[in-house]
Amino acid sequence: MNKKIFISLAALAVYVFALSPTIFVGDSPELITAAKTLSAAHPPGYASFAVITKAFMELLPFGNTAYRANLANAVYLFLTLLLLARFLRTEPLVYFALAPIVFSAALACEVFALNALFASATVFLLAETNKRSQLAAAFIFGIGLANQQTLILITPAVLFLLAKRKNLTGVFAAKLLMTALIGFSVTLLLIIRAKSGAAFNWGNPHSWPLLWRHLMRKDYGTFALHGGRYSVSPSALFSWARLGLAFFGPLFLFAPAAYLSRLKSHDDFTHFVFLSFFFTGPFFYVISGLSSPNFDFVKAIMERFFLLPSVFAVILFEKAVGDFKLRKLFRAITALLAVSFVFEIPSGSLRNFYSLSDMTDSVLRFVPRGASLIVQKGAVGDDMIFALAYKKWGEAEPVPEIY
Repeated sequence: MNKKIFISLAALAVYVFALSPTIFVGDSPELITAAKTLSAAHPPGYASFAVITKAFMELLPFGNTAYRANLANAVYLFLTLLLLARFLRTEPLVYFALAPIVFSAALACEVFALNALFASATVFLLAETNKRSQLAAAFIFGIGLANQQTLILITPAVLFLLAKRKNLTGVFAAKLLMTALIGFSVTLLLIIRAKSGAAFNWGNPHSWPLLWRHLMRKDYGTFALHGGRYSVSPSALFSWARLGLAFFGPLFLFAPAAYLSRLKSHDDFTHFVFLSFFFTGPFFYVISGLSSPNFDFVKAIMERFFLLPSVFAVILFEKAVGDFKLRKLFRAITALLAVSFVFEIPSGSLRNFYSLSDMTDSVLRFVPRGASLIVQKGAVGDDMIFALAYKKWGEAEPVPEIY
């Protein structure tokens, strides 16, 4: 068996071992419910996620609904590893597989693992210079945008690469745009399901204006990641670097530094990878406007958004150190860092996480028959609301009216 395939399978085995057995905190229960019912989740709706995860859950013959969705999440990252194997040697591949942000993202259902898969597939196809592969990349990119909109941040990098290849002529550019729109058309599921009376239907995007409002995240602010908005000062970018180290380790900063140290020696594809890292990393951090003196608050909100730039960081590392005289030393250090991640697996495992499901069951047991349940919104309240929605539509359990 190819060594890289073995590494990817071994990583999948680790993910499955540490997988959450049921619902996890955050948006996970809501997204699982949206997939189960093929309905709109919170803006922008995540239509691709709903369709693909629904298909996976229906095909899997064992486990509760949440476990099947969580397993789908692990498989998305396994497939990401297989695609990244084209660009990476074994050491950075192991590093990526076990990095804290990747390991964490693999264990509970969210849209970010699938986002990493779509990004990797797009890069994989763009590595080819023929037009058929570039059209396929546009199609995958369009489907990916209907999963998680941060993928649009690589657009400037893609345009740069296509321009360098002289593939932005009028006719072919129009073909690329149309192909991407065909992929993105999966978003029409949201309006179709809303019109047909989907059980779980956030925002009820049953008309074109409401669908547009949903896609543009008007209720939150298009780029806002949290209800509160803060200004980002230049000094706040130090917290971005600190977060990158916490979530992905030293390669997150070393990769762009290595690239910049030999800027003129790189090919167009490596420049494309760096631009993708830049726009999904520090650029997105700035335009999101999320900065606060409370580092733990920012860390909790931003963690999942570091997975996408980490995909580009590890490819950039391989490209940037490929012709370094000390490249063997760098790869040896990478291997040691990957081994160090192994020791974090027990503390990060969700294998025994039943807290949210058990708490929800306890609440339901104490609500008298025929009574309603009032849940105050907020961090804990949102978890409870999403968990109750999952119990009602994901597991078809009796749930009282919720206000």
